[in-house]
Amino acid sequence: IFDSKNTYTTTAMDLLKKELERKKKALELAKQTKHATLSSSDKKKRPFLKTAELRKFQEEYDEDEKEQKRLKRRRGEKGSKRRRREEEDVTKQDQQQQEVQRKERKEKEEEDIAKNQRKEDETSSNSPSSEEVVPKQHTAEKIISTLRSLGQPIKLFGESTFARYKRYLEALDMLNKTNLVTSEMEEYKLGSGHGIRNTFLGKKGYKEEEQQEEEHDKQKEKEDEAAADEEDDPHKRIHRFFKSLLRQWEEDLLSRPDHLKRTASGKNETKTLKQCRDYIRPLFKLCKTRRLEGAMMDHILNIVKYCEMGEFVKAHDSYMDVAIGRAAWPIGVTMVGIHARSGRAKIESSNVAHVMNSELQRKYLTSVKRLMSYSQKKRTDVDPSKKVLNM
Repeated sequence: IFDSKNTYTTTAMDLLKKELERKKKALELAKQTKHATLSSSDKKKRPFLKTAELRKFQEEYDEDEKEQKRLKRRRGEKGSKRRRREEEDVTKQDQQQQEVQRKERKEKEEEDIAKNQRKEDETSSNSPSSEEVVPKQHTAEKIISTLRSLGQPIKLFGESTFARYKRYLEALDMLNKTNLVTSEMEEYKLGSGHGIRNTFLGKKGYKEEEQQEEEHDKQKEKEDEAAADEEDDPHKRIHRFFKSLLRQWEEDLLSRPDHLKRTASGKNETKTLKQCRDYIRPLFKLCKTRRLEGAMMDHILNIVKYCEMGEFVKAHDSYMDVAIGRAAWPIGVTMVGIHARSGRAKIESSNVAHVMNSELQRKYLTSVKRLMSYSQKKRTDVDPSKKVLNM
């Protein structure tokens, strides 16, 4: 093996050195053995060695080295076997000690359990057992079913079977007393949902329920009156409708998970809600002060009515009437001379586009449009034919 400068590498030189040393040793051994075996006359006649003899000596030398290596390996294997045996003996001793410790622990635990049982037996023997025995007629299943039907807890924390039996008897006594007062047996059964009547309240419970029913009826009457007032007062109706939509939209955005809020689309939705809330404030002020224009109020009231009815196509048409209008826009001069042009008569206040009047109106009309689209998304019960695509 040569490198770039045609010189032997270190590994090749080491191999050559080892081979030369081996051959020298073989020659020395061959000479020694040869001189020992040959006589003096043969030594004078033949002072050299043959190649066959050299090969034999080399083979014998190699065999001796192999035997020595085998002996070393056998000695190492014997030592490793002894070590393994010693380690196994140590592990066996450790296992035996652990087993002895486990047995001792089990015996101690059994002794503790036996002591506790003895103490319990002593306490039970001291207490009167004849009085705390539950009769066989009242089984555990029967007691549980009756307590559950009466609205009582099945078992209290740390309660014994006899204490539960006592509580069961007390509940039955109370039930019999209430049955004497009222004969309506269905009122003492558990109802579905939250309409569960407490059977142990007596007459006071009935009075409270009657008061609650009266309050509920009063609230209904107030709501009906408020709805009638809204029909009479269009400003209040417009204000309440758009205010409720803003609250629903805010609740929907708050109920989203955090990973959706952090996205770009989630951030844009929150920004649009804030912008819509800021833009619609002038409309709310006008409704509160009742200074909204008549034509504008009529159009917005139509939008509210159609959105409540689910007619979003008609609501969109009324919005277009407000925003763009239906007036003919004549090109050129409208008034020249005495006689007016034909297109002048079609331009009326009801057909005028209110977006063009001021920036304030443009802002709150855009927020009205956004709330219309939100209400359309929320109304899943409406047919698709009554909805506007890409609203």
